[in-house]
Amino acid sequence: MEETDVDDEPIEIDLLLAKQHSLKSTITEEEIEIPHKPTGEEISQYLEMINPPKSPGRFQIILFVTVSLFFSAATGVGTQAVYYGYTPSHHCNVDNMSHIPEDFDATEGINVPSSCSMYSNLTSNGTNVTLEVVSCQNGWTYDRTEFGQTFVTEFDLVCARSSYFETIMTISSVVCGISTPIQSYLTDRFGRRKVFIIIFTIERILSFGYAVFPTLPLVSTAFIISSIGYAGSIPILIMYESLPERYRGLSGTMLNLIHMVIMGFFPLTGWLIHEWRILIIIWNTFAAVVGVVGYWLIPESLTWLLSNGRVAEAEKLMQKIAKFNKINLPQPALKNELFEPKKKENGDDDKLDAAVAGTGCCAVGIGNDIKLKTEKSKKKIEKSEKSSIRELIRSKTMIKITCIISGTYLVNNIANGGLSYIAPYLHGNMHLNNFLMIIVELPAYIVTVYAVERFGRKRPTIGFMLIGGIGLLLSLTEFIKFEVEQTWIPIVTASIGKFGISGSYAIIYLYGPELFPTNVRSTGMAVCSVSELIGSMIVPYTSIYLVKIATWIPRVLYGFLAIVMAIPIFLLPETKGKPLPETVKEIEEW
Repeated sequence: MEETDVDDEPIEIDLLLAKQHSLKSTITEEEIEIPHKPTGEEISQYLEMINPPKSPGRFQIILFVTVSLFFSAATGVGTQAVYYGYTPSHHCNVDNMSHIPEDFDATEGINVPSSCSMYSNLTSNGTNVTLEVVSCQNGWTYDRTEFGQTFVTEFDLVCARSSYFETIMTISSVVCGISTPIQSYLTDRFGRRKVFIIIFTIERILSFGYAVFPTLPLVSTAFIISSIGYAGSIPILIMYESLPERYRGLSGTMLNLIHMVIMGFFPLTGWLIHEWRILIIIWNTFAAVVGVVGYWLIPESLTWLLSNGRVAEAEKLMQKIAKFNKINLPQPALKNELFEPKKKENGDDDKLDAAVAGTGCCAVGIGNDIKLKTEKSKKKIEKSEKSSIRELIRSKTMIKITCIISGTYLVNNIANGGLSYIAPYLHGNMHLNNFLMIIVELPAYIVTVYAVERFGRKRPTIGFMLIGGIGLLLSLTEFIKFEVEQTWIPIVTASIGKFGISGSYAIIYLYGPELFPTNVRSTGMAVCSVSELIGSMIVPYTSIYLVKIATWIPRVLYGFLAIVMAIPIFLLPETKGKPLPETVKEIEEW
């Protein structure tokens, strides 16, 4: 009898092991419960819940104004390069102008005193004097009629060192380009707000530094390193991810409009204050004040919180915003089932319960094994969602979108920045030219408000780029001989070009983020920012350098680039009336 008991025991264990093996083979990793992420449509519903039905709420208005001021303050300091990088007319510092040879100015078509050469008396034999042309020996005399001390004139960055300013501008763009993907990863990993606060603080400290440091190496180093901390685009991302879809078009255009109004004070300060260091301190102080206000008023992105499963934080933020907007939300406002595991419909739960009930001690091993698979599955999903770069490059649709949007950012940045840089060198008063290059953006932004609501994003972007490109190509009319003086052509063609480029640039800042899913939006926009920064590296050489050769060259170049880049935008989908996408699949289905 005992032998029978002994023989039965291994048979029973084998059956239990067989059950365990059978259960493992029938429940695969694909069937393991996976936490559900809210879709773009669901997030849009939550954003609508905390906003009044007919107009923006108080919170949305305050957020919009704060972000607009912050963006203007952050970019205004860099825009001042138009002044502190300006190179006025100059010649060698000598006792008598007869000691300076003359050069032919191709732009003006006249002979002018040489900027970098002077005569040197070598020998005197009776009445014969032998002269040699040498470089300036005693420094330079600068024309300070329109502006006083600039970064260029203080450190004599002319002649043999004339490319110094363009070089440090290029290096700072490279540094910024390297740091942008890192910032992107950090904003996707740790949130938008924390990263924005840290890098904005770094930028402000170093910007004050290069305004007060006394030597060229210290100023240059601070200027370059401060590029690491450029945070102007992060609050814009927070704003877009916190506003309902119906307000994104208006907010993007109005942001640029407020930016233009604030920048309108820039030529005024340049006209009143002729010292580059004081200008930088004034604008940095303004930026610091706005940054402190933004610290208290700009929250974390609600879309980022929801997409990353931060349910408690998202709930708290929603309740806070709703209370500020005088909206009564249910407690809790978020549907908990959106963040809970999906319910199984294939009976696996019954199989698991039955197996556990019938296997005794082996159930512990099976349960632990399934739990381990579940954790691995969750980590695999998290890893996949964090691998933003891979998401961009493994989808043909995302590759196409990224390349076209990046190219559009690149061309708009080159043309927009270049036109601002060459304005002081065009015919007329430099302050008035700078003001015209800013004020012409006003009608562009007014038109875009109507255009994006009436026609969407794609067609207005193409239209504005074609207007800007054709307007700039009209610079070639300078070669036509008119009966009257042609000094009006440069500023008129530049103004038409700036109108078109400003309109397309305003829309692309709205259009770009709408084409990237939430889990890769920051990374996608970082790629676009890198292309912008490549443009920033090119701008000093395509503007300041080329305009000294002939004022029409950079304008024709920008016009050609704008027309060429407008063509591939036809391949992009329209985003008007659609919620912000949450996944690449949503984009591919558009």
